[in-house]
Amino acid sequence: AVELRGDLRLFNDLRAVTAVHLVLTFGVPRPKALLGHEHFERLTAVIRDVIALYPEGTFSTFRVSAAGSTSSVFTRLTGELATHLGLSIVPEKADLVLAVRRPPDGTLGWQVLVRTMPMPLSVRSWRVHNFPGALNACVANVMVRLAKPSPDDRIVNLMCGSGTILAERLQILPARAVVGVDVSSSALQACERNLRASGGAPSVSLVQADVAKLPMRSRSVDAILADLPYGMLIGSAGELDELYPAFMDEA
Repeated sequence: AVELRGDLRLFNDLRAVTAVHLVLTFGVPRPKALLGHEHFERLTAVIRDVIALYPEGTFSTFRVSAAGSTSSVFTRLTGELATHLGLSIVPEKADLVLAVRRPPDGTLGWQVLVRTMPMPLSVRSWRVHNFPGALNACVANVMVRLAKPSPDDRIVNLMCGSGTILAERLQILPARAVVGVDVSSSALQACERNLRASGGAPSVSLVQADVAKLPMRSRSVDAILADLPYGMLIGSAGELDELYPAFMDEA
């Protein structure tokens, strides 16, 4: 938890954080008590403060995330909040998101978490082309920072997909040389579009190649970044069993 005395929108510039929430703790035995006048007024006042930070119309949809969110209590609470705030209830991807939970430290009562921005911070303006299996941008940002970026780096992003790692790396620091490699031409097309939108396209050479047989000299790069496919979204279990050791050998 962080205490801030200032504009909550300062958090919107964070790149390695998915979302920021205001945490309200209510000393009540059951969520039903949140419908009581005092607690309900406190909750709606905080939500209105968040909505007021943004231009009118920014928030139009709303949902509550909680264990048992479809129960009669949460259905009523969601409906009352939507009516008072003038928002439409949606099952997912809402502008305003509340989470209701027990305090994680085990104390009595309930907490309501109010997201302070209309979209998760993992949503990037440069992502103009969505691609199956694309890496979460916040995770990519952390990966890049773990690689201790330097402006003298020669970087290769293997299996670069739609360019999430490349875009995040170049928004942190420039580099001496940057190469993105993927065997899929459609992935490279998506990558090029996203890099163009991020402003990083002129700095990156994109190469269509098998990561087990790279057209690169040994010891020609300083850092290798990769988000290997997993699960069944891209490739089969048998293909991935062959890909992982081949990738490691070449890397």
